[in-house]
Amino acid sequence: MKEKIIYLIKQTALYNMYKENRKMRLERNKLFPGRVRLVDLCNARYITRKPIYDFLIENADRISGNVLDFGCGSMEYKKILKNVNTYSGLDIEGADKNGFFAEDVIYYDGVHIPFEEDTFDSVISIEVFEHVEFLDDVLRELNRVMKQGKTLFFTVPMFFPGHLEPYDYRRFTKYGIKKKLELAGFAVEKIEGSTTFKNTLRRMKILELKERGGQKWLLKMRCILSNMCFLHSNEVTENEKAPIDWLVVCKKI
Repeated sequence: MKEKIIYLIKQTALYNMYKENRKMRLERNKLFPGRVRLVDLCNARYITRKPIYDFLIENADRISGNVLDFGCGSMEYKKILKNVNTYSGLDIEGADKNGFFAEDVIYYDGVHIPFEEDTFDSVISIEVFEHVEFLDDVLRELNRVMKQGKTLFFTVPMFFPGHLEPYDYRRFTKYGIKKKLELAGFAVEKIEGSTTFKNTLRRMKILELKERGGQKWLLKMRCILSNMCFLHSNEVTENEKAPIDWLVVCKKI
């Protein structure tokens, strides 16, 4: 009888949703490559995520005071930012349906950010702006809720397949980013690529193999080899034209 009940539960849509959400949470827990471990080298997302992690660590002292995490998801970056007074997570209504869960998240309607003017000393937004439908409006809203002269730190993709579809609206060049920021009242301090072109291609090859399916151990071996090559060759120059992501720092003017 007990086995039959368990079987029936496992056939429900709610149980399948639970499994998928649990899988997504476990996967996100792997996205913080610090010191190099075997579990990191086996991670198919390592080439994408390590530059983002390093970007946040590099700027951790500057991400301070009252901090807004725009598009916060599960607020996984909160744990590495120690120099904060308050930490506010903001996400789009319905984000929890894509498996993003955290306590005390504030939700907004996709355009209007529910904070007063001049509230935040720092804003971070990691891999979010490609999913914002009304980006120009939202950038102006972010500018409004930031204090004068304070800093926005964000990352956006240049070279990456569609994801979280159908809520994936754009890819960026660094010139397009600069133009949008200037129109919204920001001055760009730095835009740099996250990967060299060769390492971008390594990440795309891993995605191709994952999409194709097949033996999991072969994918793990490919990940280990590609990630080791990435660690020893990711010397990005200012002339890089095809990184996976752009790492951006800008100030409210």
